[in-house]
Amino acid sequence: MRVDFYRARIVDGLGHIVHERLFAVELHGDASMRLSGPTILGKLQPTSDAEYPSELAAQPEPSAWLHENALLPFLEEVRKERVSEVDRIAAHIEMSLTELIAKEDASIGRRA
Repeated sequence: MRVDFYRARIVDGLGHIVHERLFAVELHGDASMRLSGPTILGKLQPTSDAEYPSELAAQPEPSAWLHENALLPFLEEVRKERVSEVDRIAAHIEMSLTELIAKEDASIGRRA
């Protein structure tokens, strides 16, 4: 078994990190993959004179699988969390702009 670790960050428009998560992908000799968390390190145990599985180490990075099974769900999870915040800000901006326009309309009406 080979374990690859990946760190994903979601940043806002100003470059501030909004969310960050560490993913572990288990690659097995039969070409199967499984998504795990960083706690997988606690399950590993040392062995004596283990044979180095060169064919497993030479397998390419599972970028497409990682994107589909870890990164997109992570992005969607964060998006759902942030929707209410963005909606609240949009409502506040709309209310503020409507009030400013109403004040200017009243000011113009007094001058005319």
